[in-house]
Amino acid sequence: MTSPEPLAVVTVKDAKDAVLKVGQPSIVRAQTRVIHEEATAFLSDHFCHSARRRSPETWKSSAYLLCSWLEYLELLETDWQEATIDDLVEFQDAFASSICAQTGQPYDVNSLANRLNVVIAFYEYAASHLDYRGDIAAGVAQREVQQRRPVDAERLAHTRKGRKASQKSSEARKAVVAGSSTGKIRPFSPSELQPFLASIGPRASERAEGQSSRNRTLVDLGWGVGLRLDEIHQLTKYQFLTLSPDMDKPAECQTIFVRGKGSKGSGKRTRPVAVPNWLVIDIQAYIDTERKAALKAAGISPRVTMVVAPIGPELLQLGSP
Repeated sequence: MTSPEPLAVVTVKDAKDAVLKVGQPSIVRAQTRVIHEEATAFLSDHFCHSARRRSPETWKSSAYLLCSWLEYLELLETDWQEATIDDLVEFQDAFASSICAQTGQPYDVNSLANRLNVVIAFYEYAASHLDYRGDIAAGVAQREVQQRRPVDAERLAHTRKGRKASQKSSEARKAVVAGSSTGKIRPFSPSELQPFLASIGPRASERAEGQSSRNRTLVDLGWGVGLRLDEIHQLTKYQFLTLSPDMDKPAECQTIFVRGKGSKGSGKRTRPVAVPNWLVIDIQAYIDTERKAALKAAGISPRVTMVVAPIGPELLQLGSP
């Protein structure tokens, strides 16, 4: 299945009629600017034209929260109207176990609650205005009444399945670590990391003619972002070409969603990760130079997959390490 064009949030800079307001957000396709009509209608009615929610910053932040949910669903190849309570639980868990790109810290309780509340409000709006008949809004409301739980960051905690099994699995993992020869993990020190990276190859933004930066890019995605190899294989070029890294702030990060090969069906797992600007710049350089040259040398048409092998047509395999 062809990956959909990434989503983006745009805001009104100059309102020329009474319908739009300065700062009013829309969710659109990043390149074609095709509007996500249902999400944009919700943002307009629920936030921008609400007497209680007058701050353009609130409108914009809510748009980004809803956009992250829609992007998550697209990675799962799931239409927003077909998403289930279980999808929403996994979405919340993905952020609860991840690092915020802006702060470098785990997402706090308020941030998780805001993200969840915006998504549920969207589905409640869809149920009353857009003929939505799914189970998210109704299911959340029904379960909260039955369980008599407050609306907070653990709003979906009672819907999770297999928690006891998960706890047993966690205990088993701890036992394996405790029973190992040393029980310790020895990471690279900064003085060891730099020579190791240099031995792999140059960064894509610094490579000379004839040098390959592909393997260095793969390794940087591993140590710098924490991606597994199967997650790297699932990356697309569009996830990076639509980003706008600030070259003056190389350590600041941007969020993308990743998934592994086994992320379909009952075992699907998708998570947000923070990619530093310096690495986004390197990946864009790799896509525009070495990757393009490898595809041309192999005589094959452009592909969506971000990683390709660097050698001739008989050995070139998309996504191959």
